[in-house]
Amino acid sequence: MKKVVFIFIIVTLTSCFVKRVSRPPIIGCIYNPETLQRIDSVDVVTWDSAKKDYSTETSSDVNGSFFLRVKTYYDKMAIGGEAPMGFFKFSLIKKGYEKRSIERRGKYGFTKDTIRLDSIFLKPLEK
Repeated sequence: MKKVVFIFIIVTLTSCFVKRVSRPPIIGCIYNPETLQRIDSVDVVTWDSAKKDYSTETSSDVNGSFFLRVKTYYDKMAIGGEAPMGFFKFSLIKKGYEKRSIERRGKYGFTKDTIRLDSIFLKPLEK
């Protein structure tokens, strides 16, 4: 009987957590709006919750493309409750260009579906 109660408690505790998506995978391409040329080596800066600071997660390649991986977390399952609202933000930074911030909100969180940002424009700074 003690084994049955123990197993029931373990199963109940382990099934009370659900994996949620805090940021879906993101693919983007960065352009200069004046020349329509792709911009390479643009830093994609995000909030690092482990370090409690902003950090460069990736940079655009020679084709101006970048990829941010999915971020997930574990949360307590709320019976009868909705998924919490999702929010993410990242900035694009390159010397000689204006900084650009992009943010998205999801009323009921996010799925693992990839978000495609095909035309992101960074304006060159005035000389």
